[in-house]
Amino acid sequence: MLDNLAVQVHEMKMSGKYASANQGNIRSLQPIAQSSQQPKEKNISVEKEEPKKITSWESKGHRVRVPTLMGISLMLIMFCNCAFAINPVLIPKGPMICQTHKQAMLWEMPDIPSCPTINLTAKHEPVIEKRRIYIPNSIEFSTKAWACRKIKKNARKYTTITGVSVEEKMTHEELEVSFEECNQMIKHHSCSLGILKENNNLWQTENKIDLTPRMWFLGSFSWKNTSSENCFLFESRIDSHFGASEVVTPLGITRDCPYTKGQCILEDKTVIIWEVDNQRKCNFIPVGEKEGRCMGSTWLSDDGRLGLTFGNETIIEDCGQNIVVSDQGLGSVLLSFSNLDRNKRSPEIKRKKRFYDGVATSSQLASQLTYLDSSITQAINFAFAQSLRSFCEFTEMVKHWTESTYLSDPTDLARSMFSNSYLVAKRSARSLMKVWPCVPIDKGNFEFRPTKLDHCFEFLPIILKTESNEHLAFLDPTTMIISPTSKKGPCEEFRKIIIQINDQTLEVDQIEGKNYFGKAKDIKAP
Repeated sequence: MLDNLAVQVHEMKMSGKYASANQGNIRSLQPIAQSSQQPKEKNISVEKEEPKKITSWESKGHRVRVPTLMGISLMLIMFCNCAFAINPVLIPKGPMICQTHKQAMLWEMPDIPSCPTINLTAKHEPVIEKRRIYIPNSIEFSTKAWACRKIKKNARKYTTITGVSVEEKMTHEELEVSFEECNQMIKHHSCSLGILKENNNLWQTENKIDLTPRMWFLGSFSWKNTSSENCFLFESRIDSHFGASEVVTPLGITRDCPYTKGQCILEDKTVIIWEVDNQRKCNFIPVGEKEGRCMGSTWLSDDGRLGLTFGNETIIEDCGQNIVVSDQGLGSVLLSFSNLDRNKRSPEIKRKKRFYDGVATSSQLASQLTYLDSSITQAINFAFAQSLRSFCEFTEMVKHWTESTYLSDPTDLARSMFSNSYLVAKRSARSLMKVWPCVPIDKGNFEFRPTKLDHCFEFLPIILKTESNEHLAFLDPTTMIISPTSKKGPCEEFRKIIIQINDQTLEVDQIEGKNYFGKAKDIKAP
């Protein structure tokens, strides 16, 4: 099951969301031996009722995601946002199934550029600037898509001389679907085979296969073939990035399917249609507008979360905009600016001949204000330098935290960076990280049962329910990942395992199967 999980998950959400569990897409964690004996005097049914899920007709294509590397610019924004509030490591609230074989997303840990230095003796006047910030469109993005399929199910039936009906399921066939018919299925929920009805987010026609037993004697001389054809429509997604020659989908391998095309036919004749976002056609995409202060070639946002330098700036024209690319790789467009100038006093036309003690003259005020203006400029330069230094210190702290977490626990790093607790990650090469999505398991799809054994396991034994079957699996209480196997451990240490599920603390006796609710004491800060 773990090998095919990525192909069977039809919707994954990454910015703080996760894929919804679909029990039709979850199979056994370990093989179940089938009985070799066949009943002789009762109906032998190979073809069961129409499946309610997708697993029965979905192809098992092998797909390796095209590697896409995360740019320095996007990581800079992540690090800057984390600099003042580092995302805590997200802890899953329930069990999940993860696989590390297919559909990996490849990320590269960037080198954060060194912070620029500010010359306090330089006469830079602060300028208030409002800029629109752009990031390179090199990051992989997901787009909602619809998948259309036509499946022909085949079977044959036979009646023995003793009157026993025998049914045998045969290999199904994928039928061709045109783009016009797929659009008709999306807009009107109908196809050439009938009206599509919704069942657990799957739209399909309900043409049943004829498995009526053949007449005795006449049905004993030969097999009779029977079939049914149905249309299927379900929501999926496609992944792509700027400059990619083709999109990536969990449903199979694509050929000659760029993002701008908006539609694609897979090798198994599945048709995928999505809406093209014109903004994704640009080399840079806007992420928002920020106000800040510019001193020379350095610009800091007022919220202290973004810093740009323009020592070696580059201007490119992209989608009708002249974008200035900073040394960090981020682009920006200057929207407005204003200087912090002091309005000088005009000298009085008529000057008094006598000056009284304690009354300042215009010339005295002008000289004092000039000195004050110079002092304020130096103070602003110093404050600006201190702000940049603090900004860099926080960024450096996040950099060290990222490096140490990458080396010690890539999964925790991925969950924190993407704000998604249902991820698993592994180190790859020197500075690469592979990330896979996980599928959370609902509370009603697993349970704790006593093992009644004289030995214990390091992970917690559970019963995983998939459709009509139940399978033994093991739950890691630390990562909340379900595994098909577990090492044995001494019962003195592992018989009672503490686990947190949905904000509840449980102590589970794996031998007796008893659950004890507990409450941990809060550690108060000094």
